Order: sequence, then C-alpha cells, then structure tokens
Amino acid sequence: MNKLIDIGTNILGGDNEVFTGDNFEKFLRNLPPMGPEELSRIKNSTINILSQCVGSGFIKPSYEQNTGLVLGYIQSGKTMSFTSLIALASDNKYKVIILFAGTTTILLNQTIERLREDLSDKNEYVIIQEAGIDQVSTISSIIKNKERERIVILPILKQWQHIEKLQELFNSPQLNIFLPNKGILIIDDEADQASLNGFARRNYKLSKKKDFGAINDDDEKSAFKFSTTYDRISNLKSSIPNHSYIQYTATPQANLLLGQRDLLRPSWCEVLEPGDRYTGGKRFFNHELDLIQVIEKENVNNLEEPEMPENLRHAFRLFLIESALLCYDFDKKKRIKEKIKLTSMMIHADRLIKVNNFYVRWLKSYKVNIIQDLNNSEEEVIENFKEVFDDVKIKLAKYFVDFPSFKQVIKKIKYYVLEETQFWFVAGKEDSEVDWKRCDHHVLVGGQKLDRGFTVKNLVVTYMPRSTKSKSNADTIEQRCRFFGYKKDYIDSCRVYLPQDSVNEFEEYVHFEKHLRDFLKRYPIDEFYDNDRLMKFGVLNPTSQNKIPGELFRNDFRSFNYFQPDFKNSIYNDRLINFFLKSSKEIGVLEPKNNNSKDNKHKLYKSTIGRTKELLLEVKFNSKREQLAKAQLLDLLEKIDINQKTWVIQIAHERNRPRSLKSDGRIKSLASNYPPTFGDRDLLIKANDLHNFYRQYNNEPIIQIHKIKIKDNASYPENIKKYIGLTLNVIAIVLPNEKSSSSFISVDYD
Repeated sequence: MNKLIDIGTNILGGDNEVFTGDNFEKFLRNLPPMGPEELSRIKNSTINILSQCVGSGFIKPSYEQNTGLVLGYIQSGKTMSFTSLIALASDNKYKVIILFAGTTTILLNQTIERLREDLSDKNEYVIIQEAGIDQVSTISSIIKNKERERIVILPILKQWQHIEKLQELFNSPQLNIFLPNKGILIIDDEADQASLNGFARRNYKLSKKKDFGAINDDDEKSAFKFSTTYDRISNLKSSIPNHSYIQYTATPQANLLLGQRDLLRPSWCEVLEPGDRYTGGKRFFNHELDLIQVIEKENVNNLEEPEMPENLRHAFRLFLIESALLCYDFDKKKRIKEKIKLTSMMIHADRLIKVNNFYVRWLKSYKVNIIQDLNNSEEEVIENFKEVFDDVKIKLAKYFVDFPSFKQVIKKIKYYVLEETQFWFVAGKEDSEVDWKRCDHHVLVGGQKLDRGFTVKNLVVTYMPRSTKSKSNADTIEQRCRFFGYKKDYIDSCRVYLPQDSVNEFEEYVHFEKHLRDFLKRYPIDEFYDNDRLMKFGVLNPTSQNKIPGELFRNDFRSFNYFQPDFKNSIYNDRLINFFLKSSKEIGVLEPKNNNSKDNKHKLYKSTIGRTKELLLEVKFNSKREQLAKAQLLDLLEKIDINQKTWVIQIAHERNRPRSLKSDGRIKSLASNYPPTFGDRDLLIKANDLHNFYRQYNNEPIIQIHKIKIKDNASYPENIKKYIGLTLNVIAIVLPNEKSSSSFISVDYD
C-alpha cells in the first residue's frame, strides 16, 4: 500500500522540496469518493511531479529549466492530475501557471469549466482566460500582493497566435522584472499534439546532406524549418528563465523519440495510475473481446446515395434498449445497480464532413421510422428489437433482481428514450458544443474533433467503421478511444463496433502500452534513451514520421533478415562465427536435387538458442542500426527456451560468394534466388532438398552464415575501395515460428 502523507509535511522527492498545505488538502477532500489507496496514488504522484520541477522562488537571479513527461491512460484523469498539481503549487508559493488547454475551443472551455469547479476559491486562484498584454497590470499586481498570496492560472488555446500573445505578456517590463527570481510551471495538455516540430525529420535529412548542392528544394537552403506552434513555444520558453515544461499525454511515442537537443525532450517521467473504477484497453481488448462487435469496413465516400448499414441500425437499437435499462425505473423491478443520469452513443465515421453527414441523416431518419413503426406495432421492427433485447438481458442480468420484460423496455423507449434523444454533429471548422443538460440521451457524430481530449459522458455504444489502407499511427488510433474511462459501474453495457483491422491495431497498442509503462515505472527515463528507445509494433507506426529527427526503421525476423557487414570488427566477428560453427553439430549437406553448383551446396548444422544467443551477445557492430537490430533480435530470443533446436546453414561452404556494396558500405543484395526452387530465403522452409532434410524441419529458428568476398567496382567512393577483395562472414536469421506479427521499431540518429 502507498504511504499516506500528512498535510503540512515537507517532502523531498526530486531536487525540489515540496510542502503539502491547506489548498492541496482541500482539493483532495473535495474529490469524488474513493478508497485510501486510490487517494494516496493521486497524492503521491502529484508530489512526485512537483518535486521534479524547478523551485517556486530563487534568492538570486537564476536560469533553471527542465521538461517532464506525465504519462496517463486515455480518459483516465489527466485533468485531475494537473488540477491537483496546481493546488499543490499554490501551497508552495508558485505565482503563475501556464496551461496549454487543447487546440479547439471545445477543449479549452471543457478544461476551464473543470478548473473553475475544482479550484473555485477566488482568494487562492485567479483564472485568466486567453491572457495577453492587456492583463499585464492585473497579473503584476497579483504577483506583488503578498497579503493574499494568490496563484494566477493562464489557460490558453494551443495555437501559435495565442502563445505569441502570451510571450508578449512575459516580455513586458512589468512582468520581466519578476522572472529571474520566480519559477513558473507550463502545463501542456495532449503534449504530443501540435506542440512538436512537424519539420523534425526534414531538418534531420537536411543536416545529413554534406553536399549543399544536393539539396533539391531551394526553400531548404535558407535554414532549418520549425512548425509555427513549436516555434512560438520555443520563444515563450526562452522568455521565461526559470520554468518546468510538463507534458501530459497518454500517447508519448513522439515525445520519447525526440532528438537529444530538442527543447521539448523530457528529462524525467511520472507514470500515473488510474482510479479503481477505470476501464481501459486491458478490459475492452482482453482475450474474450466480449465488449467488441466486429463489423465490416464501410466506405461510403464515393457513393451518391448510400444505404444505412445494418450494423449501424443494430448499434442504435442497442443504444435505445440500454438507455432504457440504465436510466429508468420499472414497476416493481428492484435494481441491484443504481441508475445513471444520461447515456451517450458516439459515431466516429470518417474525417470527411460529407461522410459524417450521411450518418447523421441516416440516424435521424431511422429514429423517425422507429417512432412510426412502434406506434404501428410493426412486427419486423419489434422482432429486431427483441433480438437485441435477448442478448442484452443475458449481459445485464445482474443489474436487476427481476429483469424488466421486453414490453416494459419497449414502452420506456417509446415514451421516454426517443423523446430524450438528441443528435450532435461534432465536425467542421466551427466548434460544436454539446449541451449535456439539454436531454438525457446523446448521439454524437464526428471525426477528428471526437479524438483528443474530448470527453463523451457516459458513453455506452461506440460505432467506428473507419480504418486506414496503410499503416496507422499508434498515437492517432489510440486517441480515438473515447470509450475508455470510468465505467466500471456499467461496463457490461458498453459495446464498441469495429472492423477487424481496427481490433488488431488496438490489441497491439494495448500490449505496447503495458510494456512501455512498465519500463518507465521501473527505470528513469534516461534508461529508456540508453536502451535505444525500442518500441514493439507490427501493424502500427509509433507516430507521424515527420516529428522524428532520425531514420525510423523496423526489423521483422519472421522473414529473411541479415546484419550488414562490419569491416572494422570483421576479423573478431569471423573468429566468433567460426567457433560457433565448430561447436555446432554437423549433420550433412543441403543441396538441390538437380544442380551440382558449389553456389547451391550448403553445410547443415544443428545448434541451440542458448549458443545462438552467446554468439549474438559477442559479435560487434559499430553501426547504430545494426546494434539496434541485434538488441531487437536478442529480445525476441529471450522468450525462447535456451535448449530449443536451431538450424545453422553455412551458405555455399565450398566458395566465397562475390557481393557488391552500395556507396555507404552496405551490401546491395545478400541472398541468392537461383535456382528459383532453392533460393536462400526458402532453404528448409519451402525448398525440397536432395537428402530430404526439409522433412525434418518444424518451424525452428534458422541461422545462415554467408561467407562473401567484396567485388571490385570502379564507381566505389574512395573510402569503400579499400574493402575490395576482403572476405568476411555475414549472419542472416529467420524466426518463422514467431507468432506475434510485431517487429521492433527504433530510430537511428547517426
């Protein structure tokens, strides 16, 4: 159990000594009812965060800055965390908090509403929305007023124009005079969105071009580029000598892959634990998938008058039935679980407004038809409802002592639910506010605006038929999980309609998220950087590549893959490889049935995973890329029993195969595909051999040792010509029984 910390205590967690006082105590006291362990987690994580920030005041003018990462789950209470942080900061004499509260007015207003509810004491907190130079006198006066000791909270839109106004405010002489002696907290909500430099990859590629004439884009020749919001954030940071920049996000891949010199690269991390009633990816995407309804992909963009999908009809009927059961009393039907006040359904159809319009029109029309059909007692419609009801009755049986009858539920739908159902179109350039008090049942239709930070209250049915043709970005698809949240009291009623491809993506992200969170909880963030920032993905990319200042690459060892030659370590590595071959058990020659060429005769051995790991641990590579590939492979082999059999093939053991190099020293092509029925990539796996060794093969790992000789080529650059005629061994590997579709992704910053 976490230790509860008494109010009035001084704690030294990081470098900053933290005092817990009355404001923090009052905030904790006003939180919704929760157990002591859950309260302790909130308390301790807030103290941990502030203890790693710069101090609130300095005796002498100072210049101290750091950047931290606060990692939560989707819809898990990140807003509560930074509100708690503000309350604790007020006890510790901080005077100014800057809060980037999202990129839309909806999110800004949503956050300000929460701040005003949770930090309502005007004798302690002053919230100034969208502050600029006009408020300089007010803010200066509050900072100087030692009688009231209030803290100023400045929530703004995360847009460059608003950040620029804030910088102008802090550059003013009236505030600038305080800054060398005051520590300020800058909180960036959804810190992986809009804040980072969208030209990071472009700048990296530009920096790698040694020949200025090789730059194709004239625009590139002027200077490196920085996305506008990132540029204004950098300018704001430079205007505030003492500050901590605190990044809140549930999808930190882009932040963790930033270059070492990036101003927004985090130097510390706090992993938040959700409350006991939280239900996230582990619940929705468990082995049973009992909350998931797999549907077909829907592509209506190119159709003039598409028909409403039957799956959408089913989802809406489910929403109506569950709304009746969750929100209303039934005569003489005693409840086991309490009612909830409202319900919501979300349709996340497409990024295009045109497509979302189809879904809104369909649902509105379907609602009208349902009203008419129920009034007319249409048998087919009633039977459709009955089919859904029978399924719901099984899943929600524990919600009632005596479950309501179908007729009772239909009556509630007819006279209550349908009348209280309102549709909201959350899309387009204008911010569409949802008035949650207007009715009891809400149906939201939209695209990107229903992604990051948007809170959908009591969401029970989610319909997301969208998917992508190419690899999705992990942070993008995870931010669509508005169906995560504090739903434990009614989780059995939640349903998510998804195509199978999307289910696969979410399952993969849940696995990745657990691995990353466990690592960052166990080790300092520097260990993650030192561990080469390995991220395990298969069908997903970690984030948009334009944010990454390096070469993103992946290694998938389920198919033929090999290490590039390391000329500096070739003698050392050859010695290790030759010893590995001698210690392996020779079992014969692998050769085709109708070809006696030395190029197609390969010596065959058996070894073990244990000996293979020993070899890989010892071989040396100077290239960062090969070092990362080696680390990835060793991580995969760690899961396999060390006594597992390994096949070893010494390729063309009677000769040295000639191979050409690229200008960067990498092999142009290692594997031979001749004859077509006996290519290197298919050995043992598909290719029939003369002695039928392929019949003994049962999907075990395969190690290939290729002895190559570097061919002469007049076009080689001078630094490559010295390797002409050199012979050395190259290691290739296949793990066909690796069941996961995952491969490891990392970034080469060389």
